[in-house]
Amino acid sequence: MKLSGQIEFKFKNMEAYLHVLSPQGVTREYVDGLNRERLFLETKPDTASLASQMEYVRGIEEDSARVICGLWCGGELIATAGGQRLNAAGAEVPTIGIFIFNETFRGQGWGKVLVWAMCHFLVNELGVASVQAAMKKENLSSKGSFLRVGFEVISQDALYHYLELKAKNLVQPDEVVS
Repeated sequence: MKLSGQIEFKFKNMEAYLHVLSPQGVTREYVDGLNRERLFLETKPDTASLASQMEYVRGIEEDSARVICGLWCGGELIATAGGQRLNAAGAEVPTIGIFIFNETFRGQGWGKVLVWAMCHFLVNELGVASVQAAMKKENLSSKGSFLRVGFEVISQDALYHYLELKAKNLVQPDEVVS
């Protein structure tokens, strides 16, 4: 989906922004992260190349039901967030997934910042009223990132937690200055 919105903010006194990722914004570090972290990236079963990931992002640009955004800090792409089923109707609800591929930024609160920024983007750019996410049960850091910004667990099965956020419950992290 082609959108031009950008969310600028500071987190831990660092300038950061979330913006729709273009094919030209795909970096080698992003691709390397995809290939390194396939445990939680079930939608990425094949080894990615720079060209294949650029083509993947180009396909998302042309799809009205999906968007992929990048999170930049200090001018460097450090993470991505994807939105799916954005034109959902009836019982379907849009979903998001996040990926912090720059390991330097893990374990510092950037996950909750990425979830918040992506949800803020979807609510304000697209008028989304609720968002869902699923993650493997062993991915506790991801689950925590979602819970800290207002998501609630709505169900679970043997492998996954399923969470949902109502737009009115979105909580901006305390450390974020926007």
